Formats: sequence, structure tokens, C-alpha cells
Amino acid sequence: MKHVLLLSLLGAGLTAALPGAAQGQPQNRPAAVPVTVVLMNRLQYPDVSFVILRRTTASPRDVILLRSDAVNAPEFSAAVMALLTARRQEGDTTTANKVVRARPQAAAPGRARTVLPWAQSAVNKLRNAKPRAIEGVGTVPAVDVWLPPQRSQR
Repeated sequence: MKHVLLLSLLGAGLTAALPGAAQGQPQNRPAAVPVTVVLMNRLQYPDVSFVILRRTTASPRDVILLRSDAVNAPEFSAAVMALLTARRQEGDTTTANKVVRARPQAAAPGRARTVLPWAQSAVNKLRNAKPRAIEGVGTVPAVDVWLPPQRSQR
């Protein structure tokens, strides 16, 4: 079974919404932009807990690779926020294939890291997901998450 979460931006935080909420959006702007999140036993970069693939022709276009021994709600949230930052800078779709890797960071002193309210639920679904073929990645446990658009597609 394919797990799909549709998200909408409400106030300053992201919250889960039902797929039917996407209707009624203007046709030239997507209601939500997908990302596939997968679990990997190891990543090409051993010092990070996640890597983001942004691709021009492969499907899915955006893939978050999470290291299975490090996946938790805070790391999942950090990965999603890193993708949203990349999408704000480059657009919802990329014009060149890219690998975005985040260097390990601790929260600023006296400030907790942002954890999305739906992150633990998504992590649980990811841990229980059946492996499926992801182009260029392999057959891995994966879930699809829909994020609010950051900018009109090019």
C-alpha cells in the first residue's frame, strides 16, 4: 500500500490535511508538490543522517534518503525543512540534477530543533512501508509526502 500525506501551510507550521483539501486551487499552481521519502541502510555520505536528491527527469523528482539507523521525528523534520528551503531558493522543481546533503547540526543554545507535528506519524509509516522500486535508488521502504508549493513551477 502506498502511503500519501498531503500537507498545507497553516500559520507558521506545517500540518497534515486530507487529500480532498487540494481541490479548488488555480490550475497553474499545484496544490501540493510531492516528495518521496525512503529508508536506506547507509548513505554515500556517512557523516549525515539524510540526503536529498533533486532530479530533472527521473521520477520521483525529489527524494529524501534517510539513514535507517538515524531516522526519528527530529531528523525527518530537518530533512523536510531542508527540502522546503531548497525549493524556496530554486523553485518546486529543479533545473539541474543535485544532491543536497545537510551537515550534522545541533540546535542553537537554548533553542530546540523544530519537529513537525506529523513527523512521528510519517516516520512510523515509513518504518512499516513495504519496499518499492525508486528509480535511481533501488527497492527500498518508501512513502510519498505532499508539501505546499514554495513557488510556481517553471
